[in-house]
Amino acid sequence: MTNSKTDDFLAHYGVKGMKWGVRKKDTRSTETSQQRKASARAVRKFGGEVFDRRFSDTKLDYNKLSTAKEVINANSNLKRISSRDSSVLKGRTYVSQLKTDQTLYRAVLPAQSSVFVRGGKKNYKAAYELDMTTLTKLTGPSEKERVDIFIELMSEPSIKWGRKEITGRDLLKRVGYAADVKKLTDQELGLKYYAEFNQTAGAEKAPINTAYFNKVKERGYNVIKDDNDRGYLSKSPWILLDPEGTIRVNSVTRLTADDINKAQRELMKM
Repeated sequence: MTNSKTDDFLAHYGVKGMKWGVRKKDTRSTETSQQRKASARAVRKFGGEVFDRRFSDTKLDYNKLSTAKEVINANSNLKRISSRDSSVLKGRTYVSQLKTDQTLYRAVLPAQSSVFVRGGKKNYKAAYELDMTTLTKLTGPSEKERVDIFIELMSEPSIKWGRKEITGRDLLKRVGYAADVKKLTDQELGLKYYAEFNQTAGAEKAPINTAYFNKVKERGYNVIKDDNDRGYLSKSPWILLDPEGTIRVNSVTRLTADDINKAQRELMKM
C-alpha cells in the first residue's frame, strides 16, 4: 500500500486512469503561508501518531469479534481521496461513508502525502475527491468472517507462487516466519498475522491478497471493511470489490488549499 511511506499511503487510496469530469477551481488559499504550514504540520503529526499506535497494536481477541454482516445501503454517499483525477473504479477501491471519516481523509491524506522533492525543489501533488453514490445495496463479511477467511488460507493451497499454488503456512515460511509456522496452529497464525496482512492489502499484485479477496468475492460479497484503518485512522472505512456497475461517480474535484485547510481545522476540533 513501494517508494516512500507517504507515497505508499496515498497510493493506498489512489485510482487508475482517466481524464474526466474535473472542474477547474482556484487553488489559492486565503490563509497565510504560515497558517497553512502550521495546520499541515499538525495533521502530519496526528497521522504519524495514529500509524505508530496501529502498528504496535496487532493483537486480536477472536472471541470478541462481531458476527454481524456489514452493509452499505443503496443511494448512500461515498467519497474517496485520490492523487489522480480519475472516475474509473476498478478492482479494490478504498472509500469512506461517514462524514467524520470523509473530513479526516480530506485533511490527512493530502498533508501526509502531497510534498515530495525533485531536483532539490519541493513539489506538491494534486489531491482529488471523488463523490459517489451506491446504485445497489452492498454487503460484506462480518468482522469474524474476515478473520476466518484469512485463517483458512493458512491450510488451503490457493496462493499462487510461480507455477504452483501454496498455503499460507508455506508462504510464511518463505518470508521468514518458519519458527512461528512450526509452533502455531492455523488459527494462531491467522490471528497473529491478520493485522500485518491488512497493512499491505492495497497491493493489487501480492499473491496472498489476491487469494484472500477472491475468497471474499466467492462468498458473494462486493464490499469489505478496511481493517487496516478501521478503529485507528477512521471509524468505518470500506473497500469496494470490483465496483463497476454498483457505484455511480457524480464528480471528481481537485481539492483546493482552502478545502484541505478547512478539513484540517475541523479535524482538530473532533
